[in-house]
Amino acid sequence: MTASGSPATTGGVTTPLGFRASGTSAGIKAKGLDLALLVSDAPAAAAAVFTVNKAQAAPVVVSREHLARSGGTVRAIVVNSGCANACTGDEGMSAAREMAGETARLVGCPTEQVLVASTGVIGVGLPMAKIKAALPQAFALLASDQGPQAARAIMTTDPFPKEAAAQLTIGGREVTIGGMAKGSGMIEPMLATMLAFVTTDAAVPQPLLRRALTEAVHDSFNAITVDGECSTNDTVMLLANGQSGATVGDADYSVFVRGLRTVCLELALGIVRGGEGATKLVTVTVSGAASDDEARRTAKAIANSLLVKTAIHGGDPNWGRLIAVAGRAGVAFDLQRARVAIGPTVLFDKGRPYDERAPEAAENLKRKELAISVDLGAGSAMSTVYTCDLREPDAVNPVNNMTPATTTRKDFLSVLDFDATDLERCLELGARLKAERTLGRQAPTADALDGRHVALLFHKPSLRTRSTFEIAVHELGGHVLALQPDVALGEREPVADVARNLDRWVEAIVIRTFSQQLLGEFATAARRLHVINALTDEQHPCQAIADFLTLQERWGSVRGRTVAFVGDGNNVAASVAHAGAMLGVNVHVASPDGYQLPHAVVQQATGVARHGARLRLFGEAADAVAGADAVYTDTWTSMGQETESAVRQRAFGAYQVNDALMSLAKPGALFMHCLPAHRGEEVTADVIESSSAVVFDQAENRLHCQKALLLMLLAPGRL
Repeated sequence: MTASGSPATTGGVTTPLGFRASGTSAGIKAKGLDLALLVSDAPAAAAAVFTVNKAQAAPVVVSREHLARSGGTVRAIVVNSGCANACTGDEGMSAAREMAGETARLVGCPTEQVLVASTGVIGVGLPMAKIKAALPQAFALLASDQGPQAARAIMTTDPFPKEAAAQLTIGGREVTIGGMAKGSGMIEPMLATMLAFVTTDAAVPQPLLRRALTEAVHDSFNAITVDGECSTNDTVMLLANGQSGATVGDADYSVFVRGLRTVCLELALGIVRGGEGATKLVTVTVSGAASDDEARRTAKAIANSLLVKTAIHGGDPNWGRLIAVAGRAGVAFDLQRARVAIGPTVLFDKGRPYDERAPEAAENLKRKELAISVDLGAGSAMSTVYTCDLREPDAVNPVNNMTPATTTRKDFLSVLDFDATDLERCLELGARLKAERTLGRQAPTADALDGRHVALLFHKPSLRTRSTFEIAVHELGGHVLALQPDVALGEREPVADVARNLDRWVEAIVIRTFSQQLLGEFATAARRLHVINALTDEQHPCQAIADFLTLQERWGSVRGRTVAFVGDGNNVAASVAHAGAMLGVNVHVASPDGYQLPHAVVQQATGVARHGARLRLFGEAADAVAGADAVYTDTWTSMGQETESAVRQRAFGAYQVNDALMSLAKPGALFMHCLPAHRGEEVTADVIESSSAVVFDQAENRLHCQKALLLMLLAPGRL
C-alpha cells in the first residue's frame, strides 16, 4: 500500500467517519455542559494510556479493566466533568461501573465495550442519579456534527475547548484523525492533568494502534508542562473503527503516526496555551545531550523551573537561570561547550556570555509564542518540551529590590516558614548561584546586598554555618556584623529589647542558639529585620535545604525518593521531615524509645505533604533503611547534651550506619551526615569515606542555599 500526507485540518473528534458525539448538562456543575458521550457506529479497536499517579481514580481503574476484558474493542466513551470520582473508595468504583453499564444499555453493546472518564474535584462522590437521568438525553443528541459540544462538556477550568484533526491518504483512501482534549491546571509531563480522546476512521491492528499511541503521546502530551503537577485521572484514548475502508499496515505505519502526532500535539499545545495563569507558549529544546533520556530530563527541568517561568513572564532574558537548571539536572553537561539562546538570539556560548544582546532577547520574550534552546555540549541527543510562563507571586519595588511596605515581613525560623513553591525556588536559586560562583564579582548578584548589614549571633560553636553565612553575605556584596557572645541574648536585657535595637541597624540577623522559643520571641519583637534560624535544638532548616539541593544534584528530581534518617529524632530529622514532605520525598525515621521524632513534627509534615509523600517512624534501623535511596544520620550527642553522652551511647548502639546497614538500602544509595561526624559511633569510617557519601557536598551546598535564602528575603528583585 502507499500512504501520504498528514496536513492539519479543521475538525474534531467526530470528523472521522462513523463517530457521533454529544454534550449535555447533567447538573454536576453549577452551570454549563458537563456530560459528554462519544460513540462509534461500528466496534472500534482501542488503545489508551493512563496517569502514572499511584492514586488512580475509579474511572481509570474501570477503563483499564474494560480494555482487558474486551480485548481492546470499544463502542463508546462516556465522560463527565465537575467531579473526578477520585479517592472515593468502593462507592466510586461502583459509580464508574454503573456509568459504563447505563451507557452500554443505551448503545446496545457489552458493558466492557464502554470506557469511562471523569474530571473535576477530587474526593467528591459522583452524583449517579443526575448522570443516569441525563444519559438518555446525551444518547438522543448524538450526531456527527456535535463534536464541539462534547469538547465543551469535558471542560473544567479550561478557558477554551481543544479540538484538532488531520487528513492523510493510505492505500489511495482518505483517512481522518480527530480529537478533543481538556486540561488547564496540574499539567506535567508523563501525561498531565488532562483528558484526550482521539478517533480515526482507519482500521489499525491492535498492536500497531498501541504502539502508535505510545509514540505520539511521548512527543505531545508527555512533552507539556504548566505547573508540574500530575493528576489522578489523566487519560488518552484512541479509537480506530475502519469506516474509511483503509487499513494501516507496517508500510503505512510511519505516515499514520505522523498524522496522529499532528493531532495529539495540537491538542497538547492547546492545553499549554490555556494553562492557568499562562500568557505565553514556550518551546524548550535541549540539544547536545549524551542520551535521549538526558535531553528529555533537562528539557523537563527547564520547563518546570519556577525561576525560568517567572523570568519569561517578566520579560527577563536571564540566561543564568537556564544554565543553572541544566547544570543541576543530573546529566552530562560541559559549561565550556554549552550554548543558550532565546529565539534566534544567542546569550551564552562556549563559556562566554553575550549580555550586550539582552535587549534583543528581551524583545523575543514579548512574543506570545517563543522558543528557548539549550545545548549541553555533551553529545548529539535532542528533546523538546512545551511549557508556559508563570506570574511572579509577589510584586517587587524595582527601585530598591525590596518587597513593598504592605508585604508581610518574612522570617526563616523553620522550613515551614516556606511553602512548597518557596522551597523549590530556593533550591533552584541555590543551584543557579552555585553555577554562577565562578564568575566572581561579575556574577549577576555580586552587589545584590550592597549597603545591607547582616548580623550573626552564635551561642553554639560553628564551622560550617558561620563560614558559609559570612562568605554568602560577602559574595552578595553585603556587610557582616559578627556580634560577640557577651550580647548574652535574654540575660543582660530582654530579648525584645535586643531585637528592637538591632531592628534599627541591620536588615537581617542569623541566630544559632539553643531555644526555638527564644528565637520566636526575637522574631516577634522585630518589626523590620529578617530573622534566620541557623540552628536551634528543635530545627535546622538551613541544613535541610542544603541536603535536598545535594540530592537534587545527584538524582535530578527528588520526588518519589525515600530518605531514611537513622538515630536521634532531633532538629535535623525534624527539618528533613518538613522539607521532604513538601518536596514529595518519603522520609523514614528510625529511633530508639524515648528519642523518636516529636508528634508535633509528624503532624506538621503530614499536613504539608505533597505528591503522596509519607513520613514513617520505625523502631528498627533495618526496617527504615530497607529500599531507601539515601541513608542519613547525625551525631548521637549534640551540643548541650554532653552530660547524657554515656546514656545516649547505650541507647543508640544498634543504630550505627555501617556497611551491613547500607547494604539493605537500594544499590547506589547515598550516605548523608550534617557533620561533625564521630567515626566509630553513629557511622563507621568505611561508610563516611566511601564513594556513596555526599557529606562534603552537603557542607558545600550550605553556602549556595544560604545565599539563595538571603536573596529571597532581602533582595527578591534580584532573583
